[in-house]
Amino acid sequence: MPQRKNNEDDFWAKVDKTDGCWLWTGAPNNNGYGQFMMDGVHKLTHQWSWIFTHGEPPVGQINHRCGVPACVNPDHLYDGTQRQNVKDAVGHGTHISIIHASKTHCPQGHPYDEANTSIEPTRTGVGRKCRTCHRERQRERYRRKMQDPAFREAERLRAEAKNRSRGHEPRLLR
Repeated sequence: MPQRKNNEDDFWAKVDKTDGCWLWTGAPNNNGYGQFMMDGVHKLTHQWSWIFTHGEPPVGQINHRCGVPACVNPDHLYDGTQRQNVKDAVGHGTHISIIHASKTHCPQGHPYDEANTSIEPTRTGVGRKCRTCHRERQRERYRRKMQDPAFREAERLRAEAKNRSRGHEPRLLR
């Protein structure tokens, strides 16, 4: 028996219409946006809402005025740009940089304070790193290396060569 295909009525049946945001009650993705498939086409629910309301896809991208990813209220959506979307997210307090900046502790619970935080370059700019977590990772990495006999032998040979270049007699590492 062929599977029944979704239609526009199925879409709106999964929307909780309130005075403000119309919230998608179906499955969200990892970022909180609703998802819906119709006629073999998979789109985010605010995109379907736009198409059902305006009859065609937008010229740019669909942005939320309200900043609520699950909202499909056509009055809360507009045809915009990525630049406008980032500006909106900053204004709503939902931009990822604002979310990260508001964190006071690392995922392991160590404080992001002056003594325990280093600011380091990342692929996308700069970011905070927990010094305690970094130190623990380095210690664990060194411990694992020291359990490797090949690494220990290479370290012994490196130390001997270094000592010889300084005029010292070789000594054994334990």
